[in-house]
Amino acid sequence: MFDEDAPGARREALAHRRFRSAERAGDVFIFVEFASVEEARAGRERLLQPGVLDRFAGKDLPVVIDEADLAVY
Repeated sequence: MFDEDAPGARREALAHRRFRSAERAGDVFIFVEFASVEEARAGRERLLQPGVLDRFAGKDLPVVIDEADLAVY
């Protein structure tokens, strides 16, 4: 289902990676990289459309994060 991307959530994505929990093989995490926070938010909104994620029980909703540029002192 992820590869089909029916809602087009990854339409503007630069890259994506899939991870599986080392402790619980049934837990899957997907990281999708976008060029901007705005594009990431648009992808998130496409995933939140009614019915897109309804078939997945026990899911966390998509979260938009921004890479931190931390200075080291």
